[in-house]
Amino acid sequence: MSRVADPPTSVSKPTNLTEHEEAPAHKNLKDDNETSTIVSTTSTLSHNQEPHESFQTKAFNLILTLFPNHSMPDIQIAPHRSGPQHRILSIKVARDPSPTCLIPYWTSALLRCMSRARKVPTDKFILRIPRGNSKGIVYHIATLEFLRTHLSYPIPKNFILDTGVENPLNASYMIQHRLPGRPLDQLWSNLTHEMKVSVVRQLTPILRDIARLRNSKAGIVSWLNSSIDFAEYVKVEGFPVPGLQEVLRGTGDVKTVAPKKQSTIALLLELCARWREYEIENEGEEKIVWSGIENMIWKLYELGFMPDSDCFHFSHMDLKKRNVLVDVRNNRLKISGIVGWDVAAFVPKFVAYRGPFFLWCEDIDELDEKNALVEPKYIDASLAKNFFRDIADEDFLKYAFAPEYVLARRMFRLCQCGIRSDRALDEAEDVVHEFEQMYSLDG
Repeated sequence: MSRVADPPTSVSKPTNLTEHEEAPAHKNLKDDNETSTIVSTTSTLSHNQEPHESFQTKAFNLILTLFPNHSMPDIQIAPHRSGPQHRILSIKVARDPSPTCLIPYWTSALLRCMSRARKVPTDKFILRIPRGNSKGIVYHIATLEFLRTHLSYPIPKNFILDTGVENPLNASYMIQHRLPGRPLDQLWSNLTHEMKVSVVRQLTPILRDIARLRNSKAGIVSWLNSSIDFAEYVKVEGFPVPGLQEVLRGTGDVKTVAPKKQSTIALLLELCARWREYEIENEGEEKIVWSGIENMIWKLYELGFMPDSDCFHFSHMDLKKRNVLVDVRNNRLKISGIVGWDVAAFVPKFVAYRGPFFLWCEDIDELDEKNALVEPKYIDASLAKNFFRDIADEDFLKYAFAPEYVLARRMFRLCQCGIRSDRALDEAEDVVHEFEQMYSLDG
């Protein structure tokens, strides 16, 4: 087990970071500085994991081990909405331990009730346990430390990392300081038009500043970075095949490759070749659609959509409403943090400058850009989209709304994650077909 410090980092750091603007909160929204917790029985069952009741006991034992001067009444543990990569618990620990270990249980219980009524100050944490490959934890930690140095916006801070299994959980885990706020998707339907526009106003410069982090090599932030590496030039590892998301959900190893300085087209063609090789080795044959994807890549290059001069830019790669935290204080609302950085990476520029279309495209998969260019039906969605157009710079707008770049981003996800399901195969065929409607791929 090791406590992770905050090493310095730097690479093409953005300047003129703006403060978040605030908008009046909707009258029906409660002031709530904590991420709300949701018990996900379905998630636990679908991942074939230990029931919450018994797992919570292990979590209590872990926290008591880490805070030996505390007792049970000093600790509160609740299930937190989890994702496909992690099981997550919300934890509160009283800053000043109570003397309950020396007094009868009924007195302890009474003091606990009284302390809650007095709102005794607590430290708030998030306990994250990987569902699949625990190696993802160290990549995640490296990414967070990299971002915390480069951005002035709130980024989750690590408290404790244990990559072993000799602990009360019998599993690897990480504990982070919990950022204030609630996931945007839990509040969105209750926000006023003004507040939704305010979210766009705040989120747009955040996305811009994240994308301004650059590297000459594509890939994920390496867990082998030292403090000196972060300060001078961050190390990356080439994208793994199978993709990182798939590996983190399973038990396979993270098979990255040595990164190299290369153009965007070289990266994309290399990923296609690696997936072809993987499919032949593991499935007996490659998918025919890769030829169409490669033709699409070449055509985009010939048309000037992938300049050789482009370097690689940082991207969250999983940004949607649930990963944007909104803090409500004194009837005021602001973005309080971005979470869910598990698969963030240095990617082609056109990928990093994806617009926040999930703020104006209702009732769709928030990672699916198919309908990103369709004009919204509802007034609040239309206002959000138009406001983004008003405040984003010309370069950002070009990448966000050019139909070729929207298709190119869908294509990149296939190159990065592979065609690993019937749904992904349908998407690959749709992308190639839609591009053929724009340009002839026959030359």
